[in-house]
Amino acid sequence: GKLAESFGAELVGTDGFDQSIALVLQGRADATINDSLSFFDFKTQQPDADVKVVATAEDADFSGVLLAKGKPELLAAINEALAAIKADGSYAEISQEYFGEDVSQ
Repeated sequence: GKLAESFGAELVGTDGFDQSIALVLQGRADATINDSLSFFDFKTQQPDADVKVVATAEDADFSGVLLAKGKPELLAAINEALAAIKADGSYAEISQEYFGEDVSQ
């Protein structure tokens, strides 16, 4: 948001991606700043929607899994499962199927 404001943008809070993209499609907002997974999912659901990514940030945060503290066994199991599906290519295949992009990188 600070970057957008530095270029003179007026920020308007929304309840999430769905509301943000609706405002853009209705012409009530010029742009929205969101994570790529939300956008990729939206474009697989509505490939003809007249929106596109016009900028990305190299230092953008990654998506993650939230866990309660004190669950080392669960964390280890999740990390092991992720490593396995990345190694055998399943992660990239799932990514392509649901997002139309390889988000495994």
